[in-house]
Amino acid sequence: MIVYIEYAFLENFLIDGVLLSLALCMAKVPIKWKKLVFSATLGGVFAVAFPLLALPTALAFVLKIGVAVFLCLVALPKRAKVNIWLVVLCFLMLTFGFGGALIAFEIRGFRVFFVFALLGGLGLFLTKKLYQRRAVNDFIYDCVVACGQRQIKLLAFYDSGNFATFQGKIVHFISLEYAYLLWGDKWLDSVQTTTISTLSGNQCLRVFQADMWLQNKQKIITQKGAYFALAKNMLSREYAILLNSRVFEEVRKG
Repeated sequence: MIVYIEYAFLENFLIDGVLLSLALCMAKVPIKWKKLVFSATLGGVFAVAFPLLALPTALAFVLKIGVAVFLCLVALPKRAKVNIWLVVLCFLMLTFGFGGALIAFEIRGFRVFFVFALLGGLGLFLTKKLYQRRAVNDFIYDCVVACGQRQIKLLAFYDSGNFATFQGKIVHFISLEYAYLLWGDKWLDSVQTTTISTLSGNQCLRVFQADMWLQNKQKIITQKGAYFALAKNMLSREYAILLNSRVFEEVRKG
């Protein structure tokens, strides 16, 4: 019996530790390992003691939720600027998800640790991808580009590494398909060129002009006669324009 209690405590200690660390990572909260270990220890003790309590189903459920909230509070670093309910929500989602996976596939014994290691790594990977996607979306803007009678709506990405200029004016990059939609075959006839520095060296590129309207924080800003050069390898991107890093500075000056 003692071996069973020790095993049950160790299993729940590790599970709670993994779930708490994942919940903190998903909420972008720094992990304090001493507080995390202490919280996981309390979770292991509760898991061992809970079967000894004869409680109605509803009260038992409320107690489990209350303990989950308490474990999250214990694991949080002091004076952390974070929404505690976001951490709790992540912790509960992970608990129900992982617990459901163990029950559905009837996983028992030491295989539990292997499954939690696998699912924990997957959870961290998906969380990282989610925040990367969110970071990219924060720099994507709705954009309208017009040349003569041709006008198209597309998405533009603010590229902090784009410092290209032509005759002292900033240059944006646009994908090939939209370049043809705007300028047609005239794109190939352009005699205006600019040399820019890239990781692969200097490149001489054709440039063309068009008017651009950019939506930035509920505000429409305009750049008349903006310069564009052809961007390579953008066919698979969700955006069609790479904005110059100084685009908003130029707009304010104008």
